[in-house]
Amino acid sequence: MPLNSALKQILLPAIRSLTVGIAVFLAVANSTAAFFLMLPTYAVLTAAILLSGGMVLRIIVAAIAALTFLSIGVGTGQQLVGVLAFAFANSVAIAAACLLLRRQERMPVNLLATMAGTRDTGGAAPSSVCGLVGRKQLVERIDAVSRVGHGAIALLSVDIDNFKFVNATLGHGAGDEVLAIILDRLRGCVQPGDIVARLSGDEFAIILSDARWRSAVESAAQSVLEAINAPIRLGQQDIRIGASIGVASWQENIDIAGEFLRRAGVALNAAKAAGCGCSKIFEAQMDVPLRRRQVLDQDLRQALAEQTFEVHYQPVVHLATNEVVAFEALVRWRHATRGLVSPAEFIPVAEELGLIAAIGDVVLRQACRDAARWPVDVKVSVNFSRAQFELPDAKSRLEAALAAAGLPACRLQLEITETTVMANPDRANVLLDELRALGVEIAMDDFGTGYSSLGCLRNSPFDRLKIDRAFIQDLTTSLEARAILTMIVKLANTLGMHTTAEGVETAEQFAIVKEEGCSAMQGFFFSPAIPAHEVLAFFPQRIAGTDSAA
Repeated sequence: MPLNSALKQILLPAIRSLTVGIAVFLAVANSTAAFFLMLPTYAVLTAAILLSGGMVLRIIVAAIAALTFLSIGVGTGQQLVGVLAFAFANSVAIAAACLLLRRQERMPVNLLATMAGTRDTGGAAPSSVCGLVGRKQLVERIDAVSRVGHGAIALLSVDIDNFKFVNATLGHGAGDEVLAIILDRLRGCVQPGDIVARLSGDEFAIILSDARWRSAVESAAQSVLEAINAPIRLGQQDIRIGASIGVASWQENIDIAGEFLRRAGVALNAAKAAGCGCSKIFEAQMDVPLRRRQVLDQDLRQALAEQTFEVHYQPVVHLATNEVVAFEALVRWRHATRGLVSPAEFIPVAEELGLIAAIGDVVLRQACRDAARWPVDVKVSVNFSRAQFELPDAKSRLEAALAAAGLPACRLQLEITETTVMANPDRANVLLDELRALGVEIAMDDFGTGYSSLGCLRNSPFDRLKIDRAFIQDLTTSLEARAILTMIVKLANTLGMHTTAEGVETAEQFAIVKEEGCSAMQGFFFSPAIPAHEVLAFFPQRIAGTDSAA
């Protein structure tokens, strides 16, 4: 829209406002007896109108104004006709002011969109591909709308699916061409007064200027999805690019543009979680897991700083003798208000936060200290995470933990997953050889769940295979599960390795793993993980250094 149209949108409301102001002044001036009394009255009424958040409240203010003018007219001793005329003239002026303010509130988004075409050169650089409004300018426009209390806009956060694949396979030039086509389609989906912005490489935002009805917003989002999903012709081939959309509607409890964008982003994440190619409108319950996760992040960092993690131990039983020969160290987090937090909940979070190596070190040191109090022929098994394994000083950290506890290396077993080894096989094999040279036993954890276990077994030095519980759970109902168990045990025996069956929970499972020749087992059938102070109860007559009988 030309600049002169934008000026008209600015000047016309100003002229209307001036006209109403003159009318109000004349109405007051004609009532000379009440002139000085009217000045504070109008000041209070004007403030009330501006601060009222909706038309209903303003109608109430106008009604109160009418009663106020009647009271003033009566109080100044005018005749009945004069009182009514006085009240009517001034009430009409107040009502006109309410209507004018309402009309102006419907204008800001259209005005901002008009001005976007003439002032997009400042602030954050718009897209080089599209010449679009950038994030900074979008925030400024949303803030401008929020300052006048506009309540009928919606924000669509549009994320293009598989766009990185286009850049990777067809090149960035093709990617720019795709973005230009998508932009044209987005512009074709919006109405005059709406704003299209580019937030990042493959993320767009659309402000819908008329979002009074949820059905209209949903329809607009669906139109955007259909437009983007349509085939795109590049050279001699058609490609399809999908999208996910998060929608947020402006509400009274949103006071800044950042919160508006955040809610749209939360809804976008919900759309992606539900499966690409759909849209989700923000709802308050979407924030619940995010708030919980935020609290969990903070509490987890505090727990690490204050060393409030506990180490529990699950017995490992030698099947030939039914004796406890080792304990697996398992981290537990005793929260001040939630009690014991499941590792399934906080371990993935710790990995995302980059805390898993530090927590692993805490567990390793504590496990070594506890094991030093056990009988000398009982080992402790500790999970050695990929983050710990990839540290450049992984070996020296382990040696320091053993030395500080006074625990011989031969009494430590490290459990390492196949994926940890396969991330960098050459470096992994060198480190594994060094650890074994110290006397540490190396076990492959969760055997059978990786993608190249046989190759890993052939090339990497392992002493033990820990058979994943997934194979143990189905032993009594699946012939295939038992056949796999048989094969794993035979393979381990052939390679000179021991085997430990994890997750044994029933007598039937116990009997099968023993019959198939597993070296050891652990699971709820024998004992769950227990606190450190309960471990010594397994050895009432065997304290470290006093009895080393097997």
